[in-house]
Amino acid sequence: MVIINGKVYGGNVTIVNGRVINGDSCDDSSCKKFDETKRESANGVNRITIDSSNVNVKVSACNTNEITAHLHGSAIMDNDLEFFVTRHNDEVLVSLKTDGVSNSYNNMSIISGNSIISQSAVVINNFGSSGGLMLDVQIPAKAFEKFSVESKCGNINVASSVNANSINVESKNGNANVSARFQNLTIECKNGNVKVDSIAHCNMTLNVVNKNGNVDVTIANIGTSNVSVDSKNGSCKNNPKLRGIFNVSGYITSKNGNVKFH
Repeated sequence: MVIINGKVYGGNVTIVNGRVINGDSCDDSSCKKFDETKRESANGVNRITIDSSNVNVKVSACNTNEITAHLHGSAIMDNDLEFFVTRHNDEVLVSLKTDGVSNSYNNMSIISGNSIISQSAVVINNFGSSGGLMLDVQIPAKAFEKFSVESKCGNINVASSVNANSINVESKNGNANVSARFQNLTIECKNGNVKVDSIAHCNMTLNVVNKNGNVDVTIANIGTSNVSVDSKNGSCKNNPKLRGIFNVSGYITSKNGNVKFH
């Protein structure tokens, strides 16, 4: 099976100069495209929570007074998804529930309900070389009290423009990349690599735990470090550059992977 710009073809497909000239078209009713944006005012908001099931998540900050969530991409699915942005007191929740939706990396998985039934599809579309769904979230460029993001099956990227006192990141199946400004950072990753590249603006605490994957952490502008580094089945490097004025403490561990704090 091959998916080209959202259309499903079976058997052999011939493409010349970017055009499909031969191919047996399949029923593509289960392949859906998404381009939906939801917004919520950020006035008085101190906490932001992003909860995503099977979608890559990218978070950045800009000069705005709104929290904007943009869902785009394509997926083969047998159920509808639930996508909403809601507010409760000083917290905004961005939620995307995608039971029965496939997420794509190099190949697209076709999911019926919550079970993977095929991983043989190749995806070629206008949403990127890997296809699948992406959730882009933009938040105001100000300091929040708490920022949390979770994705069960998908990569998480938190840009350097994001600023929060406490940042929590949880990825069960996917990479986690954090460049944000923070005081306390907690990352839990089950299957995927973790990368942290940040600059200290105050004393910091790191709590980074990975089960299956490498961990690479760099913190600039620190003068002292009380961070322990451990790996059960992998190499360890604990050699941060102490050229700044702030202290960092905590722990960085991986059960099956290399760990670097440098």
